[in-house]
Amino acid sequence: MSIASLIKLLRSAPVTWLSALLTLLAFSSSVLTGLWEINLQTVGVFDAARLLTCHFLHWSGEHLFWDLGMFVLLGVLCERWWPRAFYSVLAISAVAIPIGVMLSNPEMRVYRGLSGLDTAVYALLVSQLCIGSLR
Repeated sequence: MSIASLIKLLRSAPVTWLSALLTLLAFSSSVLTGLWEINLQTVGVFDAARLLTCHFLHWSGEHLFWDLGMFVLLGVLCERWWPRAFYSVLAISAVAIPIGVMLSNPEMRVYRGLSGLDTAVYALLVSQLCIGSLR
């Protein structure tokens, strides 16, 4: 892969690649883990940013591998093909997922990972492909 084609790929899905970079940085930094982790049992007004950052944190290397692999694959496709829908789905689900987990599982203390976002982006991909095939 040439440098030009790599730059083209990075430019075609900047939010996906930035999210991937932040996820890798968070995994390698205990400082970021402490700053970005959300305690679902004591969420306060000042934790609003943590609703977004908790998705970048993972419990293990295997958890990171599968979550990030799926996010990058699905994210690159959706961000390139339907950028506005991708950004909307990502923004809404990034906030809604931790709140939904907090409300549906009050015993759960901490939420981490891209799995919820993976699922939301997968749903976007499937729904857009179905709509396209119906047209």
